Amino acid sequence: MPGSESPGTRDASGPRAFGPPTRTLHERVYRILARGLSSGEFAPEALLSIRMLAAKLGTSAMPVRAALSRLAAARALVPGPNRSFRVPPVTRERLVELASARAALEGRAAELATPRIAAEGIDRLASLNALMREATGKQDQAAYFANNRDFHWTIYQAAGQTLLGEMIEDLWLQNGPIHYFIYADFSIFARSVARHDAVIEALRHRDAALARDAIVFDIVTANDYVVEHLDRLHVEAQRLKGASRRHLREAGEASE
Repeated sequence: MPGSESPGTRDASGPRAFGPPTRTLHERVYRILARGLSSGEFAPEALLSIRMLAAKLGTSAMPVRAALSRLAAARALVPGPNRSFRVPPVTRERLVELASARAALEGRAAELATPRIAAEGIDRLASLNALMREATGKQDQAAYFANNRDFHWTIYQAAGQTLLGEMIEDLWLQNGPIHYFIYADFSIFARSVARHDAVIEALRHRDAALARDAIVFDIVTANDYVVEHLDRLHVEAQRLKGASRRHLREAGEASE
């Protein structure tokens, strides 16, 4: 997120690049692909072509292959034959399992962050939620997801827990394919913004239990809606696939 890092100097797209130019290129490619995955840029079960991704990113195959391998190690991709990689399928069972894990970890992070987050941080959350509300009205999925990511990570960074932050990051990557379906229904966005208002109020009142419950409610409610309407959302997402997705290069530029 702009101007800050999640615990362990990592943002929602992975570690920030330090060191020699080769390392910087590898980290940049990783962040672009991780952000694309966590924002629903890639359809569930899509086969990712190293050659095609390298061409789109204007780089060689080596950093792309390394990035995909890292994502597979985080269980965000499934390795296949001949060094290929595939986006995992989205099933109702998997969605429920991921939501349960996210609720436990992210709820705990919100609880820990409540006494630690500065008043300026809470004001920033209110500003980010206002931007999400504006993006919802404009049906701007890219802006919504970018600000939603910053909203959550402003809270989780304030928890000050490196290991917890890294575990949450991995779950966000694994949960990425769900966003492919969320693109298809803007009512999900509007309800999420309303739930964020409750999170902000809990933090303002320094009520750790209420902040935890509000984050858990946000995660579980959104997930339950997708689980219930998964078949319809799948059809609609396919229809909107071409019009609603940013190009990968644009996603990369936005992450820099």
